[in-house]
Amino acid sequence: KKEEPKKRKAEGPAVAEPVAKRSAFSDSGQEYRRKLSIWGLPYSATEDKVRDFFKACGEISACEILLTVVGRSSGACFLTFATDEGAQAGLKLDHAIFGERWLSVK
Repeated sequence: KKEEPKKRKAEGPAVAEPVAKRSAFSDSGQEYRRKLSIWGLPYSATEDKVRDFFKACGEISACEILLTVVGRSSGACFLTFATDEGAQAGLKLDHAIFGERWLSVK
């Protein structure tokens, strides 16, 4: 008589439903459409100067200037606008002049 292979039973408690992953962005993942990366800023650029330059585009909900190891501006920042329309207006400032330097807005 040939012996049937034995099946293992699951050990331990039953597996719970997987937890839904949280989005890295707020507003159901829509924030990425309002977040712009700005490159080519002068090293003397401050958050106030950047906000002032882009204020005509719309309300800015966040401005994050990237810094070097020594704490100086690296010439780049991330701007998050409150609305999609503000972000679209900000994109139109690609190649604009800011403090004698042209900007790359993506």
